[in-house]
Formats: sequence, structure tokens, C-alpha cells
Amino acid sequence: MIQLVRLTSGEEIVGEVQQFNDYLVITKGASLMPTGDGKLGFMPFMQYAKGEEVKIKNEHHMFTLDCEDAMIEAYEKIMNPSLIKTQSKKIIV
Repeated sequence: MIQLVRLTSGEEIVGEVQQFNDYLVITKGASLMPTGDGKLGFMPFMQYAKGEEVKIKNEHHMFTLDCEDAMIEAYEKIMNPSLIKTQSKKIIV
């Protein structure tokens, strides 16, 4: 399930979240970043690491919330570029 996670550092991460007893796992995480004018953008979380999963101990986890539909839609477009609908371009020779 795609959820919003808040860490004790203040970072907010959107991703597929699985909770366990002592930790949680975020798959395909994206950090929320302010872009100006009160808007938010996404930046891959731990973008220079191999793999798509990050394990976070409960001591660094403040809370997890369900995302609004608009945020899930924006996240899916960023994380799954194949979902973006583009107009086909015709080449005239």
C-alpha cells in the first residue's frame, strides 16, 4: 500500500510501506520536497543506493499515514513513467 511516512529527521517519504515489529520497509520511496509557491515535488529517496527497498528502524519512524488520491496519482506517474500518457509525434519526411 502506498503511504506517507514521517521520520524523526523530519523527512517525509511516499512509497510502498510494509510494517513489521521492529522496523518498516519502504519500497520505491520518494522524498517530498518543497518546490515553491506552496507546491511539493518528489525526489527518489536514497537515489544513489542499489535496490528499491529501505529498512527503517522504528526508533527513526514517527508515523505513517494514508495518502490522498491526488498524491498517489502523482507518485505513480513519477515512479512508473509508462503510466504517463503522451501524444504520439508524427514524422513527416
